[in-house]
Amino acid sequence: GLIFSLGVLPYMFIPIAALRQTPINWDNPVNIQNFIRLITRADYGTFTAADFILGSNLKQKFAQLANLFLFIKGDFGWLGLFILAGFFRIFTKYRQLFWFTSLAIVFSGPFFLVYSGFPFPNNFYISLWERFLLTTYFFLTVFLAFGLLPVFDFFVSVLSRKLKPFGLKKLSTSLLVTVLSTIMIAYLIASNYDKTNLSQFHLGDWVGNDILTSASSDSVVFVFGDTSVFNTQYVYYTNFKPKGIKLIKGGSLYAKEYREQVAREYPQLKIPENFYSETKRDSGEFVVALIEQNNEVFEIYTIDFAPEID
Repeated sequence: GLIFSLGVLPYMFIPIAALRQTPINWDNPVNIQNFIRLITRADYGTFTAADFILGSNLKQKFAQLANLFLFIKGDFGWLGLFILAGFFRIFTKYRQLFWFTSLAIVFSGPFFLVYSGFPFPNNFYISLWERFLLTTYFFLTVFLAFGLLPVFDFFVSVLSRKLKPFGLKKLSTSLLVTVLSTIMIAYLIASNYDKTNLSQFHLGDWVGNDILTSASSDSVVFVFGDTSVFNTQYVYYTNFKPKGIKLIKGGSLYAKEYREQVAREYPQLKIPENFYSETKRDSGEFVVALIEQNNEVFEIYTIDFAPEID
C-alpha cells in the first residue's frame, strides 16, 4: 500500500496546484470529476490523439507498434541484444520483477501508443509520438542492466585472476570495473551534452515575445495551437511586462472552467451572455462572442484563427 501511494504521489500535486488557481490550470481538477477527466485525457478523446485529429485505423495502429520496435532498435543498437538477454534472465530468476517490468513496458509503450492513436502525416506528429517512448525506455533499462550483468561478472572474474598477484581481492576488482563503467557513462554524457543542452535555445522565447510585442498595450490577444500557446504563455507569465495585454487561449474556451478563469483574471472584459453555460460548445463560438462584445473597447489580435465576423 505504501509503495502504491508513492507511485501515485505525483498525481496528488495536481489538485493542490489547482486549488491555488494558478494561471495555467488544465481542467481545474479540484474535484473527483475534473481530476478523472484530466488523468484519463478525456478532453482529447479515446483511442485518438485529439478529437480534432482523425483517429488512426487498425492498420496504422499496427504501424505504430512496428515503429516502436524500430525506434528501440535504432536507439539502443547492438545493446538491444542485452535487453533480450536480460528479459530471459529476469524471467528465469526474478519472476515478480519480470511481470512488474513487463507490464510497465506494455502499458507505457504499446498500449498507450495504440490508445493515444497519433497519426503520422508529417514529422511534427512523429516527434510528438516519439517523446512518449521515454517512459518505455526507462523500464527497458531494467532488462538492459540484467543483460549486462554477466558481462560485468565476466570482466570481474578475468581481472581478479590477472590482478590477484598484485594483492587485489575480488571486491576491489568489482569496484574497479564499476569505476570503469561509470567513466564510460560519464563519457557518453559529456559527448552528447552539446546535442541535448538547450539552455541557449531561445526560439520558443522569440516566438512568444514576437506575438506579444506585436500587440498594443491594453489589448486582447487570442492564441491557438500548442506552439503559439505554450511559448506565449511561458513568456507572458515569466519575464514579459504585459502592458495590460489580456492573453486568452482560444481553443480552451470550450471548457467552463477556463471561461471562468478568463473572467476572473481579466475583469475589464465585457462578458457575453451564456459565457458560464455548462453546455460544451465549439470554442470558436466563445471567441466570436468575446470579440463582438469587446472590439469597441480593446484592440484585438489573433493568430492561427480567423473568426467569421466583420
